Amino acid sequence: MGLPNKNDWIQRFPSTKNIERIDAFFSGHGYDMHRHDTYAIGRTIDGVQSFKYRHNMKHSLPGGTIVLHPDELHDGHAGT
Repeated sequence: MGLPNKNDWIQRFPSTKNIERIDAFFSGHGYDMHRHDTYAIGRTIDGVQSFKYRHNMKHSLPGGTIVLHPDELHDGHAGT
């Protein structure tokens, strides 16, 4: 993963009962292809989150919720 832009940030919160929470801001590249052992649920607060998932480009708009299934490869970057 890596934060290529000095304005990008990520904050991790303590995990509880198998739930991991992060808040993040990416102005360009967010993260490389990877997978999770469990479901990953994301919420787009502002801007557009774009990502490759199941061989398609997806876009999440503000207020959108993303549900990624276990073991599914995906990446992420700013969509605007």
